[in-house]
Amino acid sequence: MTQELLKTASLKLKDEEAKLKTYEERLKTSRMNHENLKLKSHETKLRLNTSKKEFKKVAKQYQITLELLNRYQTLGKTLSDFEDLLHTKTTEANNLKQLSTEVINNKHILQ
Repeated sequence: MTQELLKTASLKLKDEEAKLKTYEERLKTSRMNHENLKLKSHETKLRLNTSKKEFKKVAKQYQITLELLNRYQTLGKTLSDFEDLLHTKTTEANNLKQLSTEVINNKHILQ
């Protein structure tokens, strides 16, 4: 009977040692997973910070582009107004030239 109890206790001990080994392996795996998650979290934070910086840079470039576009539109309107004025004055000058030519041509009639 003592022999059987000894055998049973020995088997239980081996079973418990196997369970302990399994738990130790699980703990080791859990710790490695935890470290991997911490590393991934850190990498994600770094990427997020980089993305924020890139976004700010792109936003600034976009703002500058909008300002330049507004300036060019203003210059375009000013240029268009100037072209209209130039056309008007050219037409007036041509009309005056034609009128003065007619006056010169009709001058001999008046004399």
